[in-house]
Amino acid sequence: MHRTVVLLVLSLCLSGCDGGRIRQLEQENQELRSKLGAATLDLQAKCSSAAKEFVAREWPANSEPTVHVDHARNHYNTARNKCFVLVDTIVISNNIPIVSMVHIRDVFENAQVGILREVWDSNGNRKLTDCSVDRIPCKDATAFSTAAQQFMAE
Repeated sequence: MHRTVVLLVLSLCLSGCDGGRIRQLEQENQELRSKLGAATLDLQAKCSSAAKEFVAREWPANSEPTVHVDHARNHYNTARNKCFVLVDTIVISNNIPIVSMVHIRDVFENAQVGILREVWDSNGNRKLTDCSVDRIPCKDATAFSTAAQQFMAE
């Protein structure tokens, strides 16, 4: 019985002694998370600015045939520590759309990560001619969008 009481007192003392250290570690963890959050916001802002410049440089408005940027969005991917931009473009010749493309690009490395290319026929029907994300082929726009999430949503 005496041994049980000693063990109980000892365990209470040790758990009480560790409580202060645990609170300190939790506080330090919270501080680090706050700093990381601020750093991530800064990286997201830099990514946004660089992506706007990248899109303007890579898809100029005065090209021939005309390349219309239908939509562009950027994302700083914290898991990969990279800035990506997803750009929907339509190539227009003689006021007729002939190719639509969705690009995923690494902004700072100017590397293509994904491409979805559809060619339009004279009746306005689209035919998939190229689809891949991270060098892995995809079968359609849905598969492309699903695969793109690993770059645009993490």
